[in-house]
Amino acid sequence: MKRPAVTPVEELPELARRLLDEWQDGFPLVPEPWAEIADRLGTTGE
Repeated sequence: MKRPAVTPVEELPELARRLLDEWQDGFPLVPEPWAEIADRLGTTGE
């Protein structure tokens, strides 16, 4: 059975690339949960 809610493996590299690009750009549009996780990890994105 297929689970459409799961991101296909083929799309993961593109997702990772987009996240990394946003991360390097200084968190322009980071959703709250990600910002909170980053704070807990001590990540500033600088």
